[in-house]
Order: sequence, then structure tokens, then C-alpha cells
Amino acid sequence: EEGFFISTDGNRLIITGRAEDKNDSDLFLLCIDGNGEVIFSKTFGGEGEDIGKAVINLSDGYLIVGYTSSYGKGGTDAWLIKVDKNGTEIWNKTYGGDGYEKGMTLIRCDDGYLIAGSTTSYSKDGSTDAWLVKVDKDGNEIWNKTYGGDGYDEFRSGKALKDGEIVLAGMTSSYKTKGDMDAWIVWIDGNGMEIRNSTYGEDHMDLFNDVAVENGKIIAVGHSECKEDKWSGLVVITDGNETYLNRLEGDKSTGLSSIVRVGDFCYAVGYEGVFGSGEDNLLLVKINESGKIIWRKTFGGRFEDAGVWICGYKNLLYLVGYKDRYGNKSYDCWVIKLKIH
Repeated sequence: EEGFFISTDGNRLIITGRAEDKNDSDLFLLCIDGNGEVIFSKTFGGEGEDIGKAVINLSDGYLIVGYTSSYGKGGTDAWLIKVDKNGTEIWNKTYGGDGYEKGMTLIRCDDGYLIAGSTTSYSKDGSTDAWLVKVDKDGNEIWNKTYGGDGYDEFRSGKALKDGEIVLAGMTSSYKTKGDMDAWIVWIDGNGMEIRNSTYGEDHMDLFNDVAVENGKIIAVGHSECKEDKWSGLVVITDGNETYLNRLEGDKSTGLSSIVRVGDFCYAVGYEGVFGSGEDNLLLVKINESGKIIWRKTFGGRFEDAGVWICGYKNLLYLVGYKDRYGNKSYDCWVIKLKIH
């Protein structure tokens, strides 16, 4: 199993990701208590590739977004599953056409939810476009819209802002300025109309994986290819006008995949290559409001370990990812609980 997302629900932690079989993968949903004891563990899927990417807590259960090749119309469809507090399925719905769609994140709105990801079915020229699907509280589609050009464009994360706007982060090759792919932030209104967008990149490939909001500023994290086959962590802080950019480098490749604000600081999780081992360790960094790295810590063993998502509750951090315990590329879901001092 690989954990791709974690959130808190009172004294519970909710995790989703992928459970691999020999020939396919299922979406898995794991609920544990504050001591790491399993409350329930469920899988959803068929004979194809089925993956969970995010969870929203509801008063009567949980809403999981991801994508599936077992159900729906095309190669893959965006997938929404509602379950009760015991993980029992209430309904599931797919969204997409004859091509390939991915649901990468789920954003709560006043009158429903936004699924953000990518689509080939609804692009004008057959390329991959960034994609939003607005659904009501029962999962019925209200509208869907595409964003991008004739290249590869994808939303990977998003947050609702206080004024009703939505900020989305991902990557674009349609609007790249220098390299093959640029990191991308798009602001939209509540009806999906684009307000503005900004790209960030150098000579190779850059992308954002997650975004947080702090004191009216957007903090986005991701990866930046600083030279061929070597990556650095990417931190960008912007208010839509002024921008601060910081790269987190190491002896080997480094990347950031998720960020959360707790108190006066932000914490981001990802991976860092271990010198001499050829493998990665989980990386955790503390970032101040100016984007400066206060400290960085790594966790892991001899084989590949990575952090994928992070959430915070009071003075605690919860990290989820995956761990290769035996060096055979067979991964276990890995959860770490840390106290903030």
C-alpha cells in the first residue's frame, strides 16, 4: 500500500491511496486512531487501476476522490466515492468521456465540491487540459470546464479562499516560459471563470504538487529540475503580484509534495535522495512566512521511503507516504506522528 493523502477527523486519521495487487491496484481507505491502531481498512475497485487521491470529512462520513480504469467510460475516469463513518460505501460516481481523466484533489465549496485534475476527453485539440468538475452534495455534476492550451496542463491541488475565489496549483507546458514544463498557479471565481494565472520555471521541468494559504499569500511547493535527472524542492510564495522563490537542494534529488500551515509556520513533506545509497528518504522541512527554510529533517532506512502528504492538528503533525522495508519495491503505507515544539 502507498498512502497519498491524510486528514484528521477529531481523534481519527483518514488515509487514502493505492493498494497494489499482482496485475492491478485498488483504492484503499484506512482509518486509524491517534495511537496508530486500525479502526477500519477498506478497498474499492475492480480489475483495473483504481487510486485514491484525497478525502473530505463530512458529518455523516467521508468523500474520497481519485480515478479509476475499472469503471466509467474511458481509459480512466475521475471517481468520487461517499462512505459512512465505518467506511461502508453509500454511492460512487464517475466523471469523464472516452479519453483519460484524473481526479487529483477535492475542494469544498458553499454549494458542493470541486474535483480538480486533468482531461483528454474534453480538450479542444486532443491534448491534456487541466480540468474542473463542479458537483453538488450528492455528486451530481453541475458543470465542467477545461483550462490550458495545446500542451500538457494539469491541476494537482487547490484551496478555497475567503472571498469565494479558488486557487489551483499544478503544471503547464502550454504557457511555459523557458523549459519543458512550468509550475502553474491559476485563480478562478466561484463559477469557474479564470481571473489570472502565473507560471514559474527555469530551463527544464517545474511543477507544483500542493498549495497552502497564509495571511492572504499563496505558498506552493513542488519539484524543479535544476539539471538533467537532478531535482530540487520548489517553494513559491506569492500574493498574485510580488513573488518569492526558493529552491531546496541536496547532494541528490529533492522534492516537496505537500504543505500545511500550523501556527506561525508551514511544514512541507517530500523526499530527499540519500548520498551513496541510490534510494530516497522522507523529507520534512519547516518554512517561515517569508519562504525561508528554518530546518530540514529526514526519516527512513536503507531502502526507498517517501512522504506524500501532511496534515496538522493543534501541536501535532501527521505525515503519510510509503516505505520499502525489504528493498523489493513492495511498499507499505507509512504514517508518522510528530509533536511540534
